Order: sequence, then structure tokens, then C-alpha cells
Amino acid sequence: MDGGSVGSINQYPEKKIDLVIDSLGLGGAERVCCNYANILVDKGYKVRIIFFRKSSDSYLEFINNKVEVILVESSSCPMFIVNLIKIKFNLSDVIITFNHQISILIRFYILCSRTKKKIIARNVNFLSSDLKQRKFGIKKLLTSLSTKLFYRNMNAYIAQCNAMKEDMVSSCGIDINKISVVYNPVSDSIKYFETTKDIDILFVGRLSNQKGIEYLSKIIRNIIEINDKAKIFIIGKGDKYSYIEELLKEFPLNIRYLEKTDNVNFFYNRAKLTILTSKYEGFPNVLAESLKAKTPVVSFDCKSGPSEIIEHGVNGYLVPCYDTELFVQYVFRALSGKISGPILYQNESNIGKELNLIIDKL
Repeated sequence: MDGGSVGSINQYPEKKIDLVIDSLGLGGAERVCCNYANILVDKGYKVRIIFFRKSSDSYLEFINNKVEVILVESSSCPMFIVNLIKIKFNLSDVIITFNHQISILIRFYILCSRTKKKIIARNVNFLSSDLKQRKFGIKKLLTSLSTKLFYRNMNAYIAQCNAMKEDMVSSCGIDINKISVVYNPVSDSIKYFETTKDIDILFVGRLSNQKGIEYLSKIIRNIIEINDKAKIFIIGKGDKYSYIEELLKEFPLNIRYLEKTDNVNFFYNRAKLTILTSKYEGFPNVLAESLKAKTPVVSFDCKSGPSEIIEHGVNGYLVPCYDTELFVQYVFRALSGKISGPILYQNESNIGKELNLIIDKL
């Protein structure tokens, strides 16, 4: 099934490129990977997506049928590289990787195979915060050391926003001239349409530590204490579901919950407001998507991304981390309908040009 792609298939001469990611499950990086694949194949590239972990739900149906999708099933990223070596897998000359661990191990694989392939490392999170948040142990130590020692040796990098770019330079010593800022594409499936606004507050995201679900829980409780008729919709799943489970038991008339949806645009358009409570981000797609559907947003001013999407008081509000009381105040201010402003999102046409420029510089 064709994705949200643009441009002429003959606009650029055909080149081969691989996109390497851990899975195609329903996540932000996975969605961007599929969007990149669709954009590049329509720019004349021969594109393969290579991944190693199956998911019960995935974006497979949204990938252009000209993109070759290859599963090298493996229990972990290191085993993925071992399996590539075992089957003597021949990677394309240009590879885009979708997290720093994959980037480092693909670099190792290239060195072992003694080939001259180029890696474009797309960073998916605020790197210094991501490394700090990991549980202490030998895995955290090895990941931190390998990132600081080897991640700087890629051919080019994609940062999702300017704050992420600065963090990559300061935390890993990456050459700033190798880093290009490319905002995430927002799918053509996200668009505004007129409908009844029957959801007061929408949350979309993984129920994980990174997403600050404990703060989300506190904020929702405070909102319902102030307005016992508030209608709140939560979409997502993860290991912090227990917080949501407690809310559902306590406020069954106020809160609706879905693990997943194939039509998130429907919910953006029904919502009066979308909120984000993350401790750190890469580039929070949910904010850009919500604004494209003309639904304002309230978010913690976490590292990184929200401050480059939200114009405070115009299309949403930025709240100091982790001031839940002020967050609630801004929620009610947003719900009063006093904000409505410009929408910031990156269209696929510009992203295709930017990716092509990065590839041509290799």
C-alpha cells in the first residue's frame, strides 16, 4: 500500500539505500522510518527496510510496495549483527540507522566486512538524557562508553531538532558540521476536519518512564478534581499501564482508554487539547500531529523538541518540568479557547530534498 509520498520517480538517478531499525512496531521512530522509506523510493532510490524484531502491530501496511522489507529475526541488536555476519548479508552503500546502538553495531559490522559503506545515524532521543535514564548496570556502562567512544565515527547524522543537535555535540563530541537538522515528517493522513469536539484532553504515547506517566496521572487527577465532567482519552500501551489502570478504576465516567488505534487523526480532531508529560524527547511527533489537526497542545518544556514546536501562548503552552499545578492551570487556559495560532510541521517534499542533500554529501 502506498505511503504519503511525493515527487517524481525519475527526479533523481536510482541509488540503493538501506534503513535499519529494531522493529516496525507502532512507535514514533518506526513511523518516521516508514515515512523516510516512502519518500526516498519516490525520489528514485531503491529502498530496503531491514529490522530484527517482530511486533504484533506494525506499520507494514503503510509502506510503499516498492520498498523491500527484510526481517532478520534476532533476540537483540548484538545478535542481529551476529546473524548478519552468519548469512553474509550485503548492506547497501548508504545506510540510515534509527538509534545510536544500531549505528555503533552496524559500524562494527562494516569494519569486520572491510567494506566502504556510509552510515547516516538518525538520533531518536535527547542523547544525554536517554543515557542517564537507563537502569544502572553493566549494560548501561557499556552503552554509555560505546556511545561516547564510537558514535562520533559515523559519516553523517540527522538530529530531529536544534536542541538535539547541540546535545549530540556536547555529550558525544560529534563534529557539528556532520549533523543536519531534519524535523520529522507528519503523515498526509493527519489533517484537520470539522467534527464534534467531544474529548476535552487527549494523551497519545507509550506508557513508559520516558513519557512521565506518573506526572500524567497526577495532572489528570487534579483536572477531574476541578472539573468532574472532564472527558479524557488516553491512547498507548507500556510498562507503566498500572497508573492508567488506577485512573480507570477511580474515574470510569471521565476516562476512556485504547491500547492502539489505526486512525489517530480521528482523535486529534475530536480533542480540544492534546497534552505531553515527557521527561525528555527527540522530536515529539504527537505535538506536530496535533497542531496539524488544528488542536492546541500543552507540554512540559522538556529536552528536546517541544520548545521548537510550541509558540507559548499562541498554539499551546510550555510548562517548566515537572510543575503539575501550573500544567493544570495551562490546561484550563487552553480549554478556554484563547489560543489559536500557526501550525509547525514539516512536509514530505522538503524532507525528501533534505535527505537527498545529506546523501549527496557523503
